[in-house]
Amino acid sequence: MPFPTRTIALWAALIAASALLGFGLKLAQFPAALLLGPMVAAIVFGVRGAPLRMPKPAFQAAQAMIGCMVAHAITAEITKTLIADGPLILLVVGVTVLAGALVGLILTRLRVLPGTTAAWGSSPGGAAAMVAMAEEYGSDPRLVAFMQYVRVAAVVLSASLVARLLTDSATAG
Repeated sequence: MPFPTRTIALWAALIAASALLGFGLKLAQFPAALLLGPMVAAIVFGVRGAPLRMPKPAFQAAQAMIGCMVAHAITAEITKTLIADGPLILLVVGVTVLAGALVGLILTRLRVLPGTTAAWGSSPGGAAAMVAMAEEYGSDPRLVAFMQYVRVAAVVLSASLVARLLTDSATAG
C-alpha cells in the first residue's frame, strides 16, 4: 500500500529538520550533535501529533544494523575491561534500575502522573521498548516517550560534556 502524500511530506520534513538540527549543532561543536539533533526533531514532531510510524521491518533492520556496529566496535581490550570490572558494572546497572524503580514508585504513589505512566516513564532501559510496553499496559505512550527521551537526551548530553571535559583536561596537562 503506497504512502499518502501527507505522510511522505511529513517524513521529508522530519528528515530535513533532523539534518538541519543535527548539522547546525555539529557546526556549533555541540556534543553528540548528530544524535541529539534528530532526536529533538523527532520529539517535536511527535509532540505536535505527526502520525509517523516507522514500518516494523525498517525498525528491525535499523536495530540489527546498530547491533552489528556495536559488536564490531567490541575489541579484546574492551572485553578484558568488562571482565575485570564486571562486578562494578553490574552494581552501577543495579543501582540505576533501583533508582528508576524508586522514582517511578514515588511518582505513582504521589499521583503526579496518571496510572502507571510514572513507572514506565522513569524505568531505565530501551526507550522504544518502554514506550511500547507502556502502551500495551494502558499508560499514555506520548508522556512515557517524552519522559524516556528527555532522560536519554540528558544522559547523552551529560556523558558528552564529561567526556569533553576529561579529554580537554588530559590534552591540556
